[in-house]
Formats: sequence, C-alpha cells, structure tokens
Amino acid sequence: MDGKLKHLHPHFCITFMFHTMKEKGILMRRIYISLLALIVISTLSACGNGPSVLNVSFTSKCQSATGQSSTCTVTLTNASSSTGDFNWTASSTVGGVEFNPSSGTVSPGASSDPVKATIPAGECPFRLTFANSGGTSLNVDYQC
Repeated sequence: MDGKLKHLHPHFCITFMFHTMKEKGILMRRIYISLLALIVISTLSACGNGPSVLNVSFTSKCQSATGQSSTCTVTLTNASSSTGDFNWTASSTVGGVEFNPSSGTVSPGASSDPVKATIPAGECPFRLTFANSGGTSLNVDYQC
C-alpha cells in the first residue's frame, strides 16, 4: 500500500497544488476587489455625496417713514427637499445696516426666527442679501 501511495501521491499533490494555487489566485483577487471597493466607499463617505442642494426662500415685511430708519423683518425657509443646511450671513448694499441676528443656520424643512434689519434713514432703494459660502443667496430688494 505504501508503494501505491507513492505512485499516486505525486499526481495527487500536483493536482491538489494546482487547484490550491488557482483557488488562492481567485481568493486574492476577491480580497483585492473587496479592499478596493471598501477604499472607494470610505473615500466617498469621507468626502460626502457632493454639494448640497438648497431650495431656500424668504418672506419679508419692510416699514419706512420719511426721515426715519426703515425696518425689515425677514424669515428664511429651507425646503424639506434640500439636502443640507443653509448657513447664512447677512449683508446689504448700503452701509450702516444692523442685522439681528447677522448670521444663522436653517436646516432642511425649517424656517429661521425673524431676522430684523434696521436700515439708516435716507437709504433707499436697498438690497438685503442672505448668502452662504457655497454661493446660494437670497436677495430682498426694497424700493421706497
């Protein structure tokens, strides 16, 4: 029996090793592809899914009287279809405008607390702008 095993054994070992090497190659390719997919998914997750899509709007009410400062109240709304927060900062085309608050964040599906803008007397027309660093802005234009 020992002689028979020696006779069959070399063929068995070569065949077994061939299958093992082939299976090892397939296994290594699967591991490589899995690691590559993991790296790609991790990178995409770390970078986010691209820029946020913002669908923002506003309502406003401005009051003015001759010789007095104008007061505008603006409420910002970020639609529920938006994919990110609207982190805004207020500015104006005229100097001396006081905003309260002067910046804030509106999450998707939410509205801001009213933003009060006080515009100095005699400054008309004017534009109030609520913008984020990504280029999204809302302009409130007022004609006296």
